[in-house]
Amino acid sequence: LENDDKGESVVLRISDDGIGLSQDFAERRVKSLGLQLVADLARQLGGSLVIGPGPGAVFEVTFRPGRQDSRATGGVARPDNH
Repeated sequence: LENDDKGESVVLRISDDGIGLSQDFAERRVKSLGLQLVADLARQLGGSLVIGPGPGAVFEVTFRPGRQDSRATGGVARPDNH
């Protein structure tokens, strides 16, 4: 977990030093419930999910703290004092 170069966003990076992602990963990604949930979380945070090249596997969720997609709460923004 780190700030980006500009200090405006937070980057959550999960990686390993294994053999990397399989050749058919792009096809299997759409069928993976776990990756769908991570992509949905990134979108709800108003951020993005990037799956990077190796070596190993690299997954990054980048978002700005305090910013979220209003659809994450059924179209209603949450008050700051929740």
